[in-house]
Amino acid sequence: MVYIEVSAKTVNEAITEACQKLGVTSDRLEYEVIEEGSSGFLGIGSKPAVIKAAVKEEEISVEDIAKKLNVKFAVPDDAKNIRYSIIAGKLAQMDFIWNEAE
Repeated sequence: MVYIEVSAKTVNEAITEACQKLGVTSDRLEYEVIEEGSSGFLGIGSKPAVIKAAVKEEEISVEDIAKKLNVKFAVPDDAKNIRYSIIAGKLAQMDFIWNEAE
């Protein structure tokens, strides 16, 4: 998973900025608050909010991924699923999964 660090006045603004940078909606964003931030006194001593964010990985069937991405590729016959990440609307990583966890 590829993480980015984003800072803004508030955590909510940092989340919004991370969504824009990664090209996803907030329900597809995984994030960790590094620094809550503070407004300081009359703006003096203020600190920005900082988050570490990435696109949530999702596991779906081989057929569904091909349809979703509108691509054709050779999938190994024994592959059970494909795990992929999309960043800024583009495929960033794809892994074939042969064994399902029991």
